[in-house]
Amino acid sequence: MFNVLLVTTDKSQWSDFAGSLEETGKIQLNWADSGQTALDAVNEQNTHLVVTAENAGDMAGLQLAARLIQVNAMINCAVASSMSEDDFHEASEGLGIMKQLPLTPGREDAQAIVKKLMQITGMA
Repeated sequence: MFNVLLVTTDKSQWSDFAGSLEETGKIQLNWADSGQTALDAVNEQNTHLVVTAENAGDMAGLQLAARLIQVNAMINCAVASSMSEDDFHEASEGLGIMKQLPLTPGREDAQAIVKKLMQITGMA
């Protein structure tokens, strides 16, 4: 079972994505409504993946990704972003982000994240 932390101020925008993650039976889903809450949660529990909205409430999603590396460089991270693929790559280089997501990710995005997480952890 993977512990996944979803960071957003708008849970409704992420409902399809979250529901699809939970349906896999491989995900224990937790929620945070700010970057600082996410950082606190990562310090307190074993988290395999942090998925953050473009705006994590008190900081940008990319800023949260950068701060997560300081807490635990082994945490996988995905970030929703409206940037083009090239601009996102440039802005996120060195942050170890496993995937850029659309602003409103859906079921297919969730399935791709689980597949990638399983590959990274050797559980595929």
